[in-house]
Amino acid sequence: MRDFLPPMQSLRSFEAAARLSSISKAATELCVTQGAVSKQVKLLEAFLSVALFTRGPNGVSLTAIGKNYLSSVSNALNELNSIGEQLQTSPIQQQLLLDVIPSMTNI
Repeated sequence: MRDFLPPMQSLRSFEAAARLSSISKAATELCVTQGAVSKQVKLLEAFLSVALFTRGPNGVSLTAIGKNYLSSVSNALNELNSIGEQLQTSPIQQQLLLDVIPSMTNI
């Protein structure tokens, strides 16, 4: 069965480049090189078999498909971020039960 979920780093690179309308600004935000962002975006485009950006001398701009995809990716990443924040800030209560033989209780 084919996996339709692209690599997370490709999604993050695409989202940043699209939101900032710049590969170089996305690279700065993600603390990686421009080449790394460009490679991740190209991998995502190959994975999806669609062009998400048009590339020109003045940088990149989203295609119509890219604009639609950006909306979905942004929503998904925001939801994942929100869930992660909730898990990290909520008190996690777990109960640990130990069965100990009586002779070990005085240690």
